[in-house]
Amino acid sequence: MTVLSCRQTLAGLIAAVSLHTAAHAQCYEIGTVEQPEDRIQLLAMNENGLTVGFRDNWPNPTDTPVVWSLDLGLVPIEVADSGKAQGVNDLGYVAGVTVYPARAFLYYDGDTVDLGVVPGGNVSNARAINNAQQIVGSSGDSVLGPIHAFLWQDGVMTSLAAQLDTCCSTANDINGQGVITGYRSIQFPNDKRAFILDGTSLTTLEPVPGGVNSEGTLIDDAGNVVGWGQRIESGEARFRSFRWDGEQMVDLGILPEMTVTVAYGMNNHAVVVGACLGPSPYPRAFVWERGVIRDLNDLMPADTPITLTRARDVNDQGIIISWARAPGVPSHSVVLTPVAPPPADLTEDCRTGFADLLALPAAWGTTDSAADYNDDGVVDAVDLVFLLSHWG
Repeated sequence: MTVLSCRQTLAGLIAAVSLHTAAHAQCYEIGTVEQPEDRIQLLAMNENGLTVGFRDNWPNPTDTPVVWSLDLGLVPIEVADSGKAQGVNDLGYVAGVTVYPARAFLYYDGDTVDLGVVPGGNVSNARAINNAQQIVGSSGDSVLGPIHAFLWQDGVMTSLAAQLDTCCSTANDINGQGVITGYRSIQFPNDKRAFILDGTSLTTLEPVPGGVNSEGTLIDDAGNVVGWGQRIESGEARFRSFRWDGEQMVDLGILPEMTVTVAYGMNNHAVVVGACLGPSPYPRAFVWERGVIRDLNDLMPADTPITLTRARDVNDQGIIISWARAPGVPSHSVVLTPVAPPPADLTEDCRTGFADLLALPAAWGTTDSAADYNDDGVVDAVDLVFLLSHWG
C-alpha cells in the first residue's frame, strides 16, 4: 500500500467515526474574572451572564459589593463601609447586605436603596431576589433576638414569623413563582428544618438523610429544593447536601477522601454546584447532575494551572462561576463555559490520552457504545485508529 493510499484509508476511518454521539460528562473552558490580584469573589449569576459578589480588600478587613459581566467589566456598588452583593435577577436588580451596620439593600443601575428592618429589629440581610423584585432574607434584633425570615415587595418588608410559627428563621431563596425556602427552628435555634413556603402553605422537610437537621438554600422554578444539613460522623457534625424533588430527599454524595459537601448553586435543569471539603489544602468544586457528583477539576483542560475550590452558581445555560486558587495566587473567581468534549474521550475526563488507551482493550470486540466510535456495532481497530488520531 502506498503512503498516499494509507493516508486516504486513515482519513476514511476517521471520517467514519465522526458521527459518534454517545452521552458524555459536560466539559468546560475557563475564563478569569479580572486579575487574580483583584480578589473578586462572585456569589450569584443571572441568565444573562451578570454576576454579583464582593471584592476582598485584603489586608483591609472590608469587602466591596460588586457587579461583573464580560460586557460591563467590574462595577463597584457604593456602600458606607463594607458589604456583599448576594443575589441578582434577570433584569439586573441586585440584593445584598452591608456590614456596618448590617442592612439589606437593593441596587440597580447605580442607585442603592436601604430596605430597612422589620418592626423592632436593628439588622437585616437580603439573600435572594426574583424577577418580580421580591426579596427574601432575615431581619430582627441582633442583641435581644429573635431573627426571622422576611419578604420584601413593593417597598415593604414583612416578617414571615407568623407563617413559619417558630422561634427563629431565615429565608435563603425565592423562585419565580414567589415560593420561598430557608430554615425554621423547631425547639431551639440550632434545631433547624428546611421549609417551603408557598403563600400560606408551609411544608417542613426532614433532616438530611442520616442527619440531625436541614436547611433549604436554593429553590428552582419547579419547587425542587437544594440545601444542607449536619450528620454526626466520627463524633463530629459534618455538612452534607441534599436535593428534594417534592417526594424524596436525596443525598448528593461526596467526592473521594472528602468529609463535607456544601451546595451553593442550582439551575432549572437539576444541575447543582458547590464544594467538598476535607484534609486537602483546598476545597474541591463539584458539579452534580443526574445523580452523579463529579470533581469540576476533572472536567477542565489538562493544562489548567489552578484548582477550582468552590463552584458558587450555575445558570440555565450551564455556565458556572467558581472560586479558584493556585500556589502563590489569592482566591479569585473564574467563569466556566460548557464546551463539546474532545473526540475519543472514553474515560470522560475531558481529554484524550493514556487513560482512554488503557480503557479501550476492555471493550475490544464488544458492542460497548461508548468505545464504538463509529457506531458499527463492534469495538475494533477502526476505533483504535480514531483514538490515536485525536491524542492529546
